[in-house]
Amino acid sequence: MLLTALVVALHPRLAIRRASRSSALVALQPQDESFTLSFADFDGLADTPGACALSTPFETADASRWCVVLYPSGVGAARAGKVGVYLRLLDERVEIDASFDFRLRAGRYSWSSPAECRGGDSSPYWCGMTFTPPAEAVESVGRCHDWGFHACDRADISHALGGAPLEIDVTLRCWERRDLRQGAAARAVAAQVQRPAVRSGEVRVAMGDGADVVRGAEYRVMSVEAPSGEPKWAATAADDVLWIRPTVRVAPANVRDWPVRAVAGALPALASRFDPAAQPARVQHAALADGFAFLLTLALAISPLPIGFVASQFGSVYVIPTQSMAATLKVNDVVVAEKVSAKLRAGELRRGELVLFTPPPALQALVGEAGGRIGDRDLFVKRVAAVAGDRVEVQAGGSVLVNGAAPPRQPAACDAAAFDNQRIEELATPRQLVVPRGAYFVLGDCAPASVDSRVWGTVDKAAVVARPVARIWPPGGPRIE
Repeated sequence: MLLTALVVALHPRLAIRRASRSSALVALQPQDESFTLSFADFDGLADTPGACALSTPFETADASRWCVVLYPSGVGAARAGKVGVYLRLLDERVEIDASFDFRLRAGRYSWSSPAECRGGDSSPYWCGMTFTPPAEAVESVGRCHDWGFHACDRADISHALGGAPLEIDVTLRCWERRDLRQGAAARAVAAQVQRPAVRSGEVRVAMGDGADVVRGAEYRVMSVEAPSGEPKWAATAADDVLWIRPTVRVAPANVRDWPVRAVAGALPALASRFDPAAQPARVQHAALADGFAFLLTLALAISPLPIGFVASQFGSVYVIPTQSMAATLKVNDVVVAEKVSAKLRAGELRRGELVLFTPPPALQALVGEAGGRIGDRDLFVKRVAAVAGDRVEVQAGGSVLVNGAAPPRQPAACDAAAFDNQRIEELATPRQLVVPRGAYFVLGDCAPASVDSRVWGTVDKAAVVARPVARIWPPGGPRIE
């Protein structure tokens, strides 16, 4: 099961045409470049959250390569039914500070500044972000592989199109381009702690109360503008404007329509979330907003290091998007997975253990043949059903026997009647095999909803990167076993 978003079958017919092109990029004096991309068969795109279509790549004046990623039904379950539009940098050897604006056109209708992104304002909406390869991305300091927003309901665009192509106008303004160096993300974290100036895309902690913010809450700077409305990369003057929205639940008294327009000089100091000085304020706000979040924030605050960044090497948090591991793990469950045992384990995993792993080539090929894409950091979660030397029989209909007996499963089975098992039966070819050395045969707990080793084969030991150990949301759920 893909934990970020398993891309399903998409067959878009894409076309691109250049609208205009600026002169060569000049640092700190950038020029706008505009492109128009056409998605010819919008209604034919998969109506599944997480499914996406990539545009034809296009180049800016500095020879940087980009594409637009269209999520016709949202990036994930939380945005199901909304159309997501994201900009992605394709170059792997550079990082670029850029602001951009999208306009979606469907016949005589258009969307450029969705109410959820701009508080109902109808003027062009600029997003800002440092675009970088995934290995050097840290969202908290405004560094992402791709970035964008959700524009409107899919049904509204489909109705407006009436079968015509969906056109997306992209205006891109590059502020600075740098050769990528290893460790750029760590240097960006350290720099943000020391830098008072607020930049586009980054997350900041309010160190005091104000008309638009409350002490201890975290806010993402969606964009920065001059008083005239002209986009800027960083707020350098007191009358500059920040468009901000909270990244965590705000205290009840601060609930409102987001984002909001805030004048930089009217805001309290905005600190890095990695700054030790910001931790007392974060703890206080977490206690007021959500008792459960308070416990998590406290765990970070009492550490002498910025754990949210460093601990990614030892553990991570994942959101479950599908039913393939029900009833053990349900849609939107949040789990903590530790990575240490996967790195240090000298022996083999045991039958029945849950594992997170990078997709093997056979699974990647399966997704590619369906017209989908697996991201660089996407992981799958399954249960080990058989280890090296075990005899596995995949039977007609998808049932599995390990050494002549049923594999270990959770006592509480999923509601099989809620799923269509026909597709799994078609993919799971009856066969017998012996699990090779250094490999595992893995299954989902909810067989009718799981594409697993019955379909694409075994997982190499080296591909296992983590082990789910605890469910942190929703609270009060059963232990993960």
